[in-house]
Amino acid sequence: MFQRAPRGRELFVVDNEVRVFDQLLYAPPENGPSRYFGGHFLQVSSTDMVIRATNNRLVRLATEKTEDGKPIGVWQNTTLRDPRALAICRNAVVAAGEVARVNPQEEDGETRPSHAVLALDPSNGKPIWSQPLPTAPAPWGLAISRDGDVIITLVDGRVVCFGS
Repeated sequence: MFQRAPRGRELFVVDNEVRVFDQLLYAPPENGPSRYFGGHFLQVSSTDMVIRATNNRLVRLATEKTEDGKPIGVWQNTTLRDPRALAICRNAVVAAGEVARVNPQEEDGETRPSHAVLALDPSNGKPIWSQPLPTAPAPWGLAISRDGDVIITLVDGRVVCFGS
């Protein structure tokens, strides 16, 4: 029984139930996601929208559901291959993570992932702006100031700010 229990460290309310995702709670990050309910998942919401991010996509869900209780997608954006941080602002959805396209090979012949932050129009999911990041954003390492500045913590400890 205990081997099938949810073991992730991220808790979300999904369809009025608490769901567990991501890495094991008491495990080092190099162990990867849990075998049970270990998928990658982010969710943010406001009074009029829910944004969910999983591997390879961001989705805005309608506040209403189908007759059988299924969520209704309003739009989908596949710019980020691995979204790691997400926020809703008054006029944008902001997400940071690994970009879906792969960078050209570096001098040493290795292919390195590229990372970016992007702002999407909440009505249709189209990009408003995007900026490259020097390395990966930390999970949930994104904040929006009251002046609209986008502040991102990177996995190497640096903090970057886009705005005034």
